[in-house]
Amino acid sequence: MSLKIYLPQLLLERLHYRIDDIPPYKTVDNELESFDYKIDVFYWLLYILVNPKGCSLKEKDINGFSFIPLSSEYLKKNIGNDYINYLRYLINQGFILPKNNYSINQCKYFHLYNCTHINNSNSLYSFTKKINNTYQSPVNIRVITNSKNRKEFNYVEITFSKYSKIYSNKKKSYELQLGRIRKSPHHIKTMWNHFKSNMVFDNCEAERYCSKFLNKNMEEIERRLQNNEINDDTAVKAKNILLNKYINRIATVNNLKNPKKNKSWLFSRKGTNRRLNTNLTMMASDLRRFIKGYNNLSYLDLSNSQPVLFNAILKRYEENASKTLKIQIEQYYNSTINGKWYEDLSKVFNCSRDEAKQKWMLIAYSKNNQCLEIKNEFKKRYPEIYNIIHNIKKENYREFSISLQKSESKIFIDEICKELIEQGIQPFSIHDGVIVPKTKKEETYQIMIKVLYKHLGGIPVVDIDGVKRYPKIAC
Repeated sequence: MSLKIYLPQLLLERLHYRIDDIPPYKTVDNELESFDYKIDVFYWLLYILVNPKGCSLKEKDINGFSFIPLSSEYLKKNIGNDYINYLRYLINQGFILPKNNYSINQCKYFHLYNCTHINNSNSLYSFTKKINNTYQSPVNIRVITNSKNRKEFNYVEITFSKYSKIYSNKKKSYELQLGRIRKSPHHIKTMWNHFKSNMVFDNCEAERYCSKFLNKNMEEIERRLQNNEINDDTAVKAKNILLNKYINRIATVNNLKNPKKNKSWLFSRKGTNRRLNTNLTMMASDLRRFIKGYNNLSYLDLSNSQPVLFNAILKRYEENASKTLKIQIEQYYNSTINGKWYEDLSKVFNCSRDEAKQKWMLIAYSKNNQCLEIKNEFKKRYPEIYNIIHNIKKENYREFSISLQKSESKIFIDEICKELIEQGIQPFSIHDGVIVPKTKKEETYQIMIKVLYKHLGGIPVVDIDGVKRYPKIAC
């Protein structure tokens, strides 16, 4: 087994430059003392912030910048009790910015400063040579250059050896994952066997695509900058976001090169939302085409899934609901089931469909005391439904999204996928959808709408290979 991660070259050059200039330290009785740091821990922390999706972490937009939630429990599990010393050093040396204080049901969020334009950095070559030649080094470093040979696009492959604590923790987590799979219901184990046998990737073509993806989008940023469509600050931010997207894709591709040997399979169902997270669910959608045989597969997913699935929760309120609430539930139901929710919401806010979708996300997933202007507008149109959302989030604002994800997981994993397996159809699962052989597309659709009808009381709109299919008759 080996463990590999990928980081921007400029970011690592800057890290080593700072460590060489100001060795890592910790605070003891208000005095600064050096500590016996492990370089692999610094690499791993930066990797989490560069590739949060690959670490099953969800980014949060705060004032236009992406922040990553890192709880003390998560950091202790992956790094150890001295994680705070590493974090403080990276904060004090200007690598990351913290946000929020620890409190009940909350954790600190961290933003990684951009690394596309970094000055005063030494060449990584000397550090690479030094690290790779060290006896029992916890890591091995290899710089991988982009085809256009622009240093700001280069990334570094870091291989963790068996001497690294990060490696040990990863190995332990992987073994726990396999243990959970062995204890899973039959249909989950069948899905796992299908996944590891058929998730075969065309790595060469995917890598070429990643390089083209980077170059094409970087050229577009440069074009917009030269035409004064964006300013320098916006361009720097856009380049940093693009570089992270590029490295996320590279990590996805490399994790599927030899996943059995490198223990890089991800197939885990844990946590409160009960979602099944896999290499596929963490993969950017534009990479799916490089799954071998993808042309013979069909992707069916629930359109506007989160608003639609909210109907399963609203059904619990309907029996004892007031006349006003029943009317609003019926209006909400008709709008979402027929795939018109964002169009109808755009009329409430007098905005575009895309803007309405963003406003719905803020209503549904922000804290109750946030985005009040938007929420008050929604409340005028759907006061009773707004109160239900507000009350669900009263103790913990994440509870609303968790309850929707639980419904999604129950419907798709426990029922739709289970019945597909029983009917001899082997699916790949992507949260609110499935990928199946094209020859089984219609049969899969019938199973999907049967289960969805049971939970929602109607047949919703389903996307099939990017085309919306509306129910032909009302049920």
